[in-house]
Amino acid sequence: MMIRGVGGLVLVAVLYVSAPAIASLFSTGTSVDFSELNLENQPMLGEEDANVTIVEFGDFMCGACRSFNQDTKPSFMEHIENGDAK
Repeated sequence: MMIRGVGGLVLVAVLYVSAPAIASLFSTGTSVDFSELNLENQPMLGEEDANVTIVEFGDFMCGACRSFNQDTKPSFMEHIENGDAK
């Protein structure tokens, strides 16, 4: 029983020490410049001159990608169909 308690304490300590590093992965204060991303000859939906470009990288064998395709993509499609995004 003592080993279980020590293991739990070690886990809590590791999480406590790792928390700042983990939080930095999800920082909203940074941005990424995708202007160098070459989308030429890539499949595209929507109008070429749409103001917003949505780029999706997915793998249909991936469960999370499949969930995105089923749950989230329909809301993007509304913006693509009305010409706001491509």
